[in-house]
Amino acid sequence: MQSSRGFTIIELMITIVVLAVLISIAAPSFQRVIEDNRVTTQVNEFIAAVNTARSEAIRVGGAVSLIARGGGTFLSGWCIQGGTGAACVAGSEIFVHAAMQNVVVTGGTNRFVFERLGEMTVPAAMVTLTVRPQSCPPGDWRMRRITVIPSGRPSVERIQCPP
Repeated sequence: MQSSRGFTIIELMITIVVLAVLISIAAPSFQRVIEDNRVTTQVNEFIAAVNTARSEAIRVGGAVSLIARGGGTFLSGWCIQGGTGAACVAGSEIFVHAAMQNVVVTGGTNRFVFERLGEMTVPAAMVTLTVRPQSCPPGDWRMRRITVIPSGRPSVERIQCPP
């Protein structure tokens, strides 16, 4: 009886080709999972910031603001600070968050102000923001709508990407 020691070069080449085919099939769907998780994570961080600002306003018994950094959208990051200021002031922030990565943020406002009872006073009406991955084919359910009502409570729902 002859004993086998290892693989032949042909067996190794066939195994590598099969592995390459499997990876090429799985890679696009894995990219989609990464993008979906990125959107979910960044939306959850934003919801946590809204809840933190609201809770802080109740805790201190006064106004607390959640402000988009740089005066732009929340895509460029945000800060939470005491008072009703319209811009992040270095050194007075309670919390600072870095810019969102590889997503698109639309709609809404660039500032929320919560008063001592946790109610939102700026803006005075319901606010809606949307967050989606940079590639969001029409009809795909990867977009999130964040709604903050005047009582200060945020909610999130998954919606279809627009055509």
